[in-house]
Amino acid sequence: MRIAQITSVSIAIPPRTHGGTERMVYQLTEGLVRRGHAVELFASGDSRVSCPLQSVTPTALLDRPDWSTYLEREYEAMNAFHLFGQAERFDLIHGHWPCLAPYFSPFTQTPMILTYHFAGVALDRNKPSFCGYMPLFEAHCWELWGQLEETICGGSNPAQDRLFHADPFGTELLLRGLHADALRLAPALAARLDVGRRRRLLDLCGGAGTYAIAFCQANPKLTAVLFDLQGPLALAQQLVAAAVLTDRISLIAGDFRRDALPRGFDLVLLSNILHGQSAETNQRTISEVYRTLEPEGELILRDVLMNEDRTSPTFGALFAVNLLLHSAAGRCYTFREVSGWLTKAGFRNLEVVEANAVLRAVK
Repeated sequence: MRIAQITSVSIAIPPRTHGGTERMVYQLTEGLVRRGHAVELFASGDSRVSCPLQSVTPTALLDRPDWSTYLEREYEAMNAFHLFGQAERFDLIHGHWPCLAPYFSPFTQTPMILTYHFAGVALDRNKPSFCGYMPLFEAHCWELWGQLEETICGGSNPAQDRLFHADPFGTELLLRGLHADALRLAPALAARLDVGRRRRLLDLCGGAGTYAIAFCQANPKLTAVLFDLQGPLALAQQLVAAAVLTDRISLIAGDFRRDALPRGFDLVLLSNILHGQSAETNQRTISEVYRTLEPEGELILRDVLMNEDRTSPTFGALFAVNLLLHSAAGRCYTFREVSGWLTKAGFRNLEVVEANAVLRAVK
């Protein structure tokens, strides 16, 4: 049997130190080879197995000095894309979470199975480590993906812009999935950025409030306001209370596209908002954020930023296709476009914190 094994490229197979999932992938791969199956492993290039190895990175990402959360997503997407470009060569694809193979599986006839390792932790909805919300969200959008060709040819579909407005079930799945993802990303960003002298944060369209919580936990003197639609704030209220931060994080319901923003902040977080809006809306929003900030206040901007060719990085290009189904006006913008909006609004001292992902600027 021709079997493709695909796992995360963050840790080598077998792992040098920790990595229970990676040890299981190694043992399974070697066992299948001993049984006479034609196995190929899609993993980092420093993996050591007895079967053919295919890789998109010479070393495990966590061992690279330039590691970042965005780099991880980029190479995970490349790894899955590399496999599914040749999926028909295999009789079976076996994916090991958190590889991105499940998101590519609808586009091949090759059967696929997915293993969630440590399912007692990863698949228990009562635990913060539950990682099933994004797959559930993708399943919720399954029929929408069937309209991709019509959307590309016609430029729109009836389901665009339903999220956060007319699809409460899908919105909650997405918010909870993003929250689960941010439980790892937000504390890392809060630790990386020195905002100790800041006192008042506006988390604009902060969703579940994960980043506001992380920044307040990392900076005891910081207070925050979470500004978003009423739907996302219902979940944020639960999470802020669970973090015992109701005395430092307040919630304001509103639509940033129509309602005036509160004033008097020395720090604003604009996280993954631009890609859902038109260029005109983004320029207005950034200008409004500028007016919201106090003199010498700081903006932290997170988004999926493209290179000037608009086809790289790979993760951004794939994400842009996803946006076609969900947003009538949004797309992934280039660094030049975003920096142009910032400059036009009056921001200065633009700094790239993480390539294609995180910027900071000062009023």
